[in-house]
Amino acid sequence: WGLTTPSQERTLQAFWLEQLGPDAPRSREVSPYGGFFVLGALYRHGHAGLAEDFMRRYWAPMLADPEGTLWESFDRHFGTSSHAWSAAPTYYLSTQVLGVPLGYPEPADPERMVIAPQAESLSWARGRVPHPRGVIDVEWRVEGDLLRLSVSAPEGVAYRVSPRGRLAALRLEVNGQLQE
Repeated sequence: WGLTTPSQERTLQAFWLEQLGPDAPRSREVSPYGGFFVLGALYRHGHAGLAEDFMRRYWAPMLADPEGTLWESFDRHFGTSSHAWSAAPTYYLSTQVLGVPLGYPEPADPERMVIAPQAESLSWARGRVPHPRGVIDVEWRVEGDLLRLSVSAPEGVAYRVSPRGRLAALRLEVNGQLQE
């Protein structure tokens, strides 16, 4: 919530890497429910790559399971095999990777949106995000030093595109038009 000093942030970054990084054993200290708050903290503090890795390592086994459900625990044999509170990645893939604001934790004006995708380890994304006036479709792909982005929003919903993180450093094309 913006209360930490730069020194505390460095300590927290080391903690997140130790607990969740690619070389860390799977943590039993976080649940899929708690993962919502962990992902929020990672994105808020500029650790999009670690958030993406966390989703891959912890939620991908659920998708690979024949049932294809979201488990109550990261351990398939503990708790229920279908749990709504375990769907944190759907929220962050929509709000961070696709960049469509949904009003939490920062308020968003549903009539004037800033589509602000970010990703550190992904080269493309595509999805549909529900909106009070209809569906917002976002698709983007990195091609060399160019970010090709396509947005379709319901009538009456104004938007502008403002990529973040690694994507912000790329040239930008929106709906076929190169941006200056």
